[in-house]
Amino acid sequence: LLALGFRPGLPRAAYPGVLRRALLSPAALARTVSGRVGENLRAPGRAAVVLAVHALPLPVLAGWSARALLVWSLAWLLPLTLGYHVSMVLYAIGLHTWFSESGEPGWAGYAEKTGARFFGDPCPPRGAVLGWVVWWGRLLAGHLVVARLLVVGFTDNGCHDAHHLDPRGRRFDWCNSAYARMELMAGWPQARAVFWHSWSINEAISDNFARLAASAANGRHMA
Repeated sequence: LLALGFRPGLPRAAYPGVLRRALLSPAALARTVSGRVGENLRAPGRAAVVLAVHALPLPVLAGWSARALLVWSLAWLLPLTLGYHVSMVLYAIGLHTWFSESGEPGWAGYAEKTGARFFGDPCPPRGAVLGWVVWWGRLLAGHLVVARLLVVGFTDNGCHDAHHLDPRGRRFDWCNSAYARMELMAGWPQARAVFWHSWSINEAISDNFARLAASAANGRHMA
């Protein structure tokens, strides 16, 4: 995040611009792609399989038509490069308060910097018919799309704080995570003290921007 420009202590209004540049910058995209390629090349066997899978359709498509090659490139290569880069930036900036200070040692201190991110809205009252229509509409047309298309590849967004507070799963029932998190907070004072959450990716990123802007001391130290 520091390499992308998310330095603590900037004015709050500066961070949306930093995010736009991080998502669309060719240099940032090149860094992400080169990093992924480098990681794959660390394992020669895996690299050979990856290259074979990606290169196999090229002669067929090129012999078929230039349009087919272009369609394949947009449908396959674009998500693997730009799509992956966007999802990683949004994942990282919206889930951890990386630069906040904690007085707690070990996992407890790390858990204070880690929130749960729920892709949804708080439930409206039971009798509010219009409220429920809006709730379902936002869930299906907004939150679900964001969760599956923009922040992909990670399954513990909803209870990410529980993952870090109990990394080996000794206290946490992942099969019933939404209920287990509430039970964990009710029965474990340490969890109740450090757990926090946001209701959407917009809220999570906005909260993180506010925390970054408030970290003026950290910003001066890291500069």
